[in-house]
Amino acid sequence: MSSPDDEAYHKSVQRMVVVLATIVIVIFAAIYIPPLLNPIHEEFAPAVSVNSPYGFSLNLSVNATRIPAGGSVEFTVWLNNTSRQIDDVTAQSAWVVSNLTAAPCATYMPVRIGVMLGYFTADNFSLGTVLPLSYPSTSCSANSPSTQPSYFLFEPLGTEALMNTSAGIVREAVRITMSSDSFLMHGTQASFQGVMTAVAIDEWGDSVLTHFAVG
Repeated sequence: MSSPDDEAYHKSVQRMVVVLATIVIVIFAAIYIPPLLNPIHEEFAPAVSVNSPYGFSLNLSVNATRIPAGGSVEFTVWLNNTSRQIDDVTAQSAWVVSNLTAAPCATYMPVRIGVMLGYFTADNFSLGTVLPLSYPSTSCSANSPSTQPSYFLFEPLGTEALMNTSAGIVREAVRITMSSDSFLMHGTQASFQGVMTAVAIDEWGDSVLTHFAVG
């Protein structure tokens, strides 16, 4: 039979174990949880791309990975033929989401872009609320088709493609650039500081995303 001293000693040891375990949990949480909830902006990529099975790459770039609250950031999305051969691609309209911003000036481009508040990944970006974007005045081109071409002939190792349109065959760079000025000016971001997600998609079902920090 244990003495009162032994029981007191065992209880003291148990309390010490609980205290040590709590300390370890707190330290672990302090080290690993914040980066998951609010990733460090230095880790964000200013340019990202994904290779499509159709022979080209879908590319997205942002001109800054950190901006001040109320600041501005510009996004560019484009397709690039990764082959030294002409890439003949049939149009598909296989957009993975339908709520991203399309090309300016009532023209057609096989790429779209969106930006949303918060940190999203490839698995859940479709759940984000897409904010309005504006186009620089130089984004409009007289050659861009107004309706979807039935096929694209991407030039070797380049961003330009021949597209068949109702007005005939046109050559156009498959690229659009947009700015965050519109939603910043209207105060959407007035009280927001944290991470935002930029997403680009193409009509063949490809998607790519990156992030930037505000504040």
